[in-house]
Amino acid sequence: MPLTIGGQAVYEGVMLRSHRFMALAVRTPNGDIAVHSEPLPERRPFWRLPFLRGVIALYDSLALGLRAMRLALQMALPEEERKSLNPPLSLDKPFSD
Repeated sequence: MPLTIGGQAVYEGVMLRSHRFMALAVRTPNGDIAVHSEPLPERRPFWRLPFLRGVIALYDSLALGLRAMRLALQMALPEEERKSLNPPLSLDKPFSD
């Protein structure tokens, strides 16, 4: 299978996604570039169903994009601005709901 990679712009950075991994690069307040990567869950057999996979792929892309945006915001905001948000963002558990 050829390597296919897609991307999305996030707050102060970019998110790249392949079939197996997601990587995020964000410029921090001090000018450095912070990088985060994580493996993605394996695809299930229902991805082969023609009509269902479109809806599932849309949900999957939206969920991953929103998670990446939240993490990018956590990484890019200065500490004092992060504390003033309601609810506060925590870098300890970036994707908790």
